[in-house]
Amino acid sequence: MRRIIIFLLMMLVVTGTWGQSEPADSVLRKYDRFWEMQPGLYRVMDEGQIGVVDKNGRIVVPCRFDQVWTPNKDNYIRVLQNMKTGLYHLDKGIILPAEYDQIWDFEDGLAKVMKTGDLDLWIRMD
Repeated sequence: MRRIIIFLLMMLVVTGTWGQSEPADSVLRKYDRFWEMQPGLYRVMDEGQIGVVDKNGRIVVPCRFDQVWTPNKDNYIRVLQNMKTGLYHLDKGIILPAEYDQIWDFEDGLAKVMKTGDLDLWIRMD
């Protein structure tokens, strides 16, 4: 009886851990490297370019950037490509293409941006 109980406990442990692995392991294997930015969201590298995918493999930011920053509190992700910055949103996709010298944080739906030394105001697209 003792052996049966030990065997059943061992089977419970084995079957309980058998399917467990890195949360998005199968999704992330196709990339050269990956780093978790926050739970369920990964910065990934493919052929030297960086992007962002979620745990289900949905591409949030395509792998074509030199750098991608962690989302801010409003779920905006800054990207850098050829020394120009752009902006993506986790749910809405691209907000501003990577063609700006600087993008400041949004306030009341507006973002201050600089392009080739000129300062402009842009309205956030909802």
